[in-house]
Amino acid sequence: MKLKMREKRQKILIVEDEPILRQGLEVLGDWGKNGLILIGSVQNGREALELMATELPDIIITDIMMPVMDGIELIKRVKIQYPEVEIIVLSNYSDFQYVRQAMKAGAADYLLKVQIDFDSLLDVVNKVGEDILHRKRIQEFRIPDELEIERSAFLKRLLFCTEVEDKDAEKSAESLGLIWNSRRLAVYTVEFFKDKQELRGEEKAELLNRIRECLTEFEEGMVRMQENMGRIYFIAVWNKDTSKILCEFLKKRIVPGNGISFRMAAGIMVNSFSQIPRSRTSSERGLSYCFYLGENTCFDCSQRHMDKIIWSLDGEKLRYACIVKDVNVIMEIADDLLKTAVSDDFMDPYDLLKSAEGILHILMVNVRKNEDNSSERMKQMQYFRQLEECSYYDSFYKVFRQLLIELTSAGEQDLIKSRNPLFLDIFEYVNSHIEEDMTLKSLAEEFHVNYSYLSQMFKNYTGTNFSSYLNQQRIQRAVELLKEGRYSVADVGDMVGYHEVSYFCKVFRKYTGKTPSDIQKI
Repeated sequence: MKLKMREKRQKILIVEDEPILRQGLEVLGDWGKNGLILIGSVQNGREALELMATELPDIIITDIMMPVMDGIELIKRVKIQYPEVEIIVLSNYSDFQYVRQAMKAGAADYLLKVQIDFDSLLDVVNKVGEDILHRKRIQEFRIPDELEIERSAFLKRLLFCTEVEDKDAEKSAESLGLIWNSRRLAVYTVEFFKDKQELRGEEKAELLNRIRECLTEFEEGMVRMQENMGRIYFIAVWNKDTSKILCEFLKKRIVPGNGISFRMAAGIMVNSFSQIPRSRTSSERGLSYCFYLGENTCFDCSQRHMDKIIWSLDGEKLRYACIVKDVNVIMEIADDLLKTAVSDDFMDPYDLLKSAEGILHILMVNVRKNEDNSSERMKQMQYFRQLEECSYYDSFYKVFRQLLIELTSAGEQDLIKSRNPLFLDIFEYVNSHIEEDMTLKSLAEEFHVNYSYLSQMFKNYTGTNFSSYLNQQRIQRAVELLKEGRYSVADVGDMVGYHEVSYFCKVFRKYTGKTPSDIQKI
């Protein structure tokens, strides 16, 4: 049989609970020689979804009758979370009622188990694979028709033109079939990133096509999309849940499993077309405040104020603390800035950066007096650059504290001890027991402290919550063990407290952007 050439090697995932059949499918033929990549085989639907969180297949070959999560439920979930993935069902003669359910749920084809040999399986895989490629080619080379061009031009005028007349806009929208179910509207601005860089090129084009496809799932008249200068703008009917709905839509349908992240801001609610530029302007400003929320989040300008937080540095107090080497006062000033920045409303991230740089500058001038001017200026530039490169508040908090520790020659444990001896004991206990099953509740019971108080202490002293801190320490230790090259991925997971390999890989990728195997190869 001739090999069908593909533009890109497609990935295959096998889901089968019978060990003999599962292993047989793995070695039935040479997948690689036929332009395919077998990324794994698992024994039920739940394991398949866990694996897909770290590596997305193009085609799934699955049994129907399986424990934990059967093939029907798997198909339904895949078609919701990863609609572009196609599924081939394996069945027995007695399973035909389930085959009908599987096809109705979205399976692309099926194959009887008694007929399985590599050639027949490959024929079905090739057929499904060609359908995938054909669909992608249509999406990539689709020429927009005149109506789409006119709609795009109209949406751009709504977003960026401040002289739009409401009556004219309403007539144009109606003639173009752009009807919203309400005049209470808001603009939601989105930016996409990969490896901390703005998403561009083919990946951006594919993502836009996917968004356009998936937007059809919303009720007609709810949301419209326009791309401009690298950003995505949604003009959507406003209600208190719209931000959450759009954010969940992007997280579950658009970016999972592909290493892409986003930040989104919801503009103020407006009541007419002529006010849409105001909502767009506020949402664009709100993007910078996602700094406090982290990736894949939405800052809602209607629920939080911008520019309300003002913090002034007491330079004389800080200079005097430097002269007398009072580390407590220095840290109190820095902590006051960090706490003020995340009070009920958020400080402008640019103001936070400049205030932090002001503190570091005074410390440099008053603590490092013996260094020559050129080296001192170089060091200061390095410090400022480290802060500027922080994408989110959690990393900013850690870098800023580390710079303070370096400038004051104080260790993290010394600072904690000087301000809270109890937390030092807890801090050391967590770091020396990361491989154990540990929760904030069990830790509070171990040290006889209030659960809420301990949670707040972790946030104050580490800049993050307990769960994130524990994961960070575990992953940091895992990286060290993987680099030694003496242990398997599963062994390393066990050694740092993760006893399920799939979950370990998922958390590892979240915190490092790589798989454990990637680190082993370094």
